[in-house]
Amino acid sequence: MAFTIDGTVVQFNLATFESLCKEEKANWLVSSMKGLRSSLSAKTQPSAAQVKQEILAIPGDKRKKYKDALKYLIFSWPGMVDPNKMNVVTSGKITDRIGFQAMFKTMDSTTDFADLQYGISGARAMTPYRLTSGRVRFADDFNNASNLGTGSAFERTWQGYGFLTATNSSVEQKFRTGEKQDLNGKTRGIAQTTRDEYVEFMLASRYSPVRSLGESGKKLKKDTQQSLQTMTGIHGKKQAQLHFQQHARFVRSVRRACKGGIAMVASHQGYRAVDAKVHFVLDGLGDLGKMARKDALPGKGDYVAITSSELCFCCRYWDDPTYPLSPVVKFYINGDRVLPPWQADYTDADAEGNNVYTNQEAWLRYLLCQELIGTKKAFPKFEGTIDGSDDED
Repeated sequence: MAFTIDGTVVQFNLATFESLCKEEKANWLVSSMKGLRSSLSAKTQPSAAQVKQEILAIPGDKRKKYKDALKYLIFSWPGMVDPNKMNVVTSGKITDRIGFQAMFKTMDSTTDFADLQYGISGARAMTPYRLTSGRVRFADDFNNASNLGTGSAFERTWQGYGFLTATNSSVEQKFRTGEKQDLNGKTRGIAQTTRDEYVEFMLASRYSPVRSLGESGKKLKKDTQQSLQTMTGIHGKKQAQLHFQQHARFVRSVRRACKGGIAMVASHQGYRAVDAKVHFVLDGLGDLGKMARKDALPGKGDYVAITSSELCFCCRYWDDPTYPLSPVVKFYINGDRVLPPWQADYTDADAEGNNVYTNQEAWLRYLLCQELIGTKKAFPKFEGTIDGSDDED
């Protein structure tokens, strides 16, 4: 059966592969990719096993350099996934597990180390996920309470308006200070001590918003939530490029912080002590193969949904030897517990009757990218230690 994403058969195109290599200034006379390219362009198509061997023959640093081209190859070359690894089921519903409402009631209501909910905002508001009183806590609550998700730390708005005056010190200061506390000493329902720990971890980790302020060029590609054309209309032609990049830095900081929220629940002693969970809503996402391949959103240029990065983070660290996410993250469709996308291939209707397709093969190809290209970093444990850059941002 042909591998498809969003109903389209995925096919390899040599010209596309070569173009991605040339973006990294590949010189075919001496490039470390020369042997692989030769095999891919041969009259006799190499097997998937041969392609994997060719990739592994490339030095590790060069595999990382050409990771976009190699990712394209791994996602589009036929037969890269062993059919025996596919687990095709009629429904992903786990019949012997309780659904979202009942699962959420198991949370310790006396602690501020509360469960977090993930998924697109529209899905989180669907009927199966509405509580009879109050609402679930989101990673957005931490980000907004800390002046990050609102854009204040970067002096930006999500619509593209803003200034260019943010500095490392101003971003850090606004992130630490956060929004004004209420009469109970909380910010967006979060106790100050809890938010302080979140802030200190973030600032000391690879997900620090200060680090995002220093990013430029290709690293910001998938964070271009507002187009250059939009920036030109708001800020004028002379400053459009500067605002285009600055806005992407702001979005990148939020993307990283959202992954940091999952890491916090999985590794912080306070959350672990109360067996806190991450509730991940898959409603409204359609074919999850788009998430695994990190496809850009339609009509949004190169911008990739933050939900895609969150799901990929869960997949990468699902079986982490120290902080596995498998006991922490629970997936739902229409309020029912379902199997993780990378463990089964199924289609289920969400709360609005639209199909959600896990596309297990896409996730197995994503994991193969991790294995062959070697970009995975150590789990960003909630202990305030700096643990290197993250190629998967």
